[in-house]
Amino acid sequence: MNRNNKRDLQVLRFLWKYKVATTAMLYERYFSNVSHRTAYDCIKRLQKEKLISIKMTTKGLWPVWELTKKGLKEISNEIPELACKVAKSENHVHDLICNSIHLGPTINTPNKGITFVTEQMLRSVDESILPEIVPSSKEHRPDGFWIFPKGENIKLIALEVELNQKSKKRYEDLTYYYGDFPRNARCIWVVKSKVTASTILSSLYKTRPEYYIHNFILLKDILKLGWLAPIFLGPNKKSNIHELVNSNTPHKLPTNSSRMFIKYLLDNRLSYENHSVLNEKQLFSRANSIGVSL
Repeated sequence: MNRNNKRDLQVLRFLWKYKVATTAMLYERYFSNVSHRTAYDCIKRLQKEKLISIKMTTKGLWPVWELTKKGLKEISNEIPELACKVAKSENHVHDLICNSIHLGPTINTPNKGITFVTEQMLRSVDESILPEIVPSSKEHRPDGFWIFPKGENIKLIALEVELNQKSKKRYEDLTYYYGDFPRNARCIWVVKSKVTASTILSSLYKTRPEYYIHNFILLKDILKLGWLAPIFLGPNKKSNIHELVNSNTPHKLPTNSSRMFIKYLLDNRLSYENHSVLNEKQLFSRANSIGVSL
C-alpha cells in the first residue's frame, strides 16, 4: 500500500478505533466527494491487500469491514502505542450498533467540540494516553465516552448498549464504578425494554441516592430516530442525545442530521451498485434479527 495515501490510512485508523463499519459508513466518512464505485474500488483494494476483511453472521447478515493483523501493523505508526494489540471484534453486531449510536450524525458531520473515546481505545491504549477525565478501565469498560472539553453542564457521557439483559449481580458490580462519577457526568443506557432499565437501576442503587447519572433510551427508538430518540427514564427524561450534545458543545449539529446515520447502520450491502437507503421492509428485517420490534 502507498503509505502516502492519506485516505487509505484514515480508513484503517477508523476501523482500528471503531472496530467495524459498513461500506456506507466508510463512504459517508471518507468518500462522499467521489462516486460510489470509486469508493468501493478503494475499499476492495484494501481487502485485496489483506489489510481489511469482511465479517458477517452465520446467516450472512450484518456484513461489515474490520481491520486485519496486517492492517493493524500497517498503521502502527499512525495510532497510539498499544498495550493490547487486538483488532478483531468479539461481537460485530453489538459493536456496529455502538459505533452508530456513538458517532450519530457526526459520521459525516465531524464535531471538533466532542472527543470520542471508544471501547477499543479503552482496552488497547495505556490509560496514561487517554484524556484525564476518562475513568480507569481496570474495573469496567463502557461502550464508549463522549467528552465535552467546553461543556457548560456536562463534561462526560458514558455509553452502555445492552442488547441482552445481564444478571443483577453484573449491574451491582458497577455500583462503585459509576458511584464515583461526578454530578456533571452522565451515562446513556440503550436497552430493549423498560423492564431492563428498572432492573439496572434497582441493582445499582439499593437505597435512593443523593443523585444519579443514568439515562435510558429504548433501542427500537434509537433505530427509528437516532439521536432524537427520547430518554424515557433518568435525570434528563424527555430530552435526547442530540440535545445533550448540542447543549454542551459550541459547534451545534442541525436537528435534521440526527437520523441520517440509521441507514449507514442498517445498510447490509457491500457493493457500490446497491448503495442506497434501506426500504422499510429491509429495515424491519435488520431490527428483527437482533430481537427488536419496530
